[in-house]
Amino acid sequence: DEVLTSTLIFAATANEIRYVGATPVFIDSERFTWNMDPELLALFYTQYGWVLNNLKQYDQAEEYLTKGLELARRLNLTSYIFDGNIWLHDGWEARGDYKKALSYYKAAHVTRNKMINRRTLQLLYDAINVAESEKRGLQIQMLARENEIVSLKLRRNQTLLLVGALLVILVAMILYTFYRQSRANNEKKVMVLEQ
Repeated sequence: DEVLTSTLIFAATANEIRYVGATPVFIDSERFTWNMDPELLALFYTQYGWVLNNLKQYDQAEEYLTKGLELARRLNLTSYIFDGNIWLHDGWEARGDYKKALSYYKAAHVTRNKMINRRTLQLLYDAINVAESEKRGLQIQMLARENEIVSLKLRRNQTLLLVGALLVILVAMILYTFYRQSRANNEKKVMVLEQ
């Protein structure tokens, strides 16, 4: 006999299991509750049932697979539900009870369709998320380009304004220089006429 027990136990517990002639089978514990992890327990039941099925120990296999199915249904572990139903189908088919084998096969088929539908939906949602992320990325790139164009226009306008101001100052200086020269020439003419 095997006795399922948590990995977080006192050594005496495992020794007591050995003392009565049973074999302790350790199941990892959940992180927060420190109880046996129910998902791993469902996995153990279904996998051990599969092993017993292959060893042609169908009654024990059915017992473990049924426990695994119950736990998997409670936890909504569709892949374990599928495996348990398929392996129960195989066991009943090997025993010649094709009616029960067919019922487990149908249950496995329904579970498989749920898994495929769920996976298809997940792939669809992932594709939508990727498309939206790419769209946002493109929008961000476009906004960055527009921002760069606006900053370049602003810089160009500032440069044009600075060049225009410099030209106005240069023209003003040239005009002032001409004015001073013409005034100096007029003063020279007046001095020459006065002499």
